[in-house]
Amino acid sequence: MDFKSVKNIIFDFGAVVINIDIPNAYRSFAKLSGLSPERVQFLFENQGAYADFETGNMDNSGFFTLLRKELSISHTDQELEEAWNSMLLDVPKERIEKLNSLKSKYTLILLSNTNAIHIKKITSLFHEHHGIENFTNLFHKHYLSYQIHLFKPDPAIYEYVLKDAGIKREETIFLDDNLANVQSALAIGLPTVHVIPGKYTMMDILKDA
Repeated sequence: MDFKSVKNIIFDFGAVVINIDIPNAYRSFAKLSGLSPERVQFLFENQGAYADFETGNMDNSGFFTLLRKELSISHTDQELEEAWNSMLLDVPKERIEKLNSLKSKYTLILLSNTNAIHIKKITSLFHEHHGIENFTNLFHKHYLSYQIHLFKPDPAIYEYVLKDAGIKREETIFLDDNLANVQSALAIGLPTVHVIPGKYTMMDILKDA
């Protein structure tokens, strides 16, 4: 990939910077509820809880209350939090080192669909495993869906980031593992690369950056 005209790199978080396993959360909730992982996934994808929570339109308490209702369970907040966080795995050291090496050459931006519970856990992972107190310092700017009330793949989130960060789309590349997010970004003219975990990672894409 030619980086001669690139000045800005926008990173998705999960499956790009940090390793995740979303089905693992479905399996964790399946164990709590007695439902199948497939049924749990259906409920998450069709009841609106996920999007409402990750756009900041539902707080932690509301999310837990909805989980108890939809899954017919009565587990504690801590148990639900642990199940929800079970999708979060590790943060490879090489990716942190790569971000540090890129920061003097490019404007680095984090753009993530996420929520307050996951950010708390991710902050802990960075601190415990890498001694990093605030992971947002790895980037020049960060945009978290639950804070800005916008959610990928809505094109409005990309327009918001470009305007707020004061960057030009033609001087930018965006890395995301979700095909719907890639397609919506490309549709508004934002150069985007599809990350494929285990096959085509940020390390592969940015090896010549």
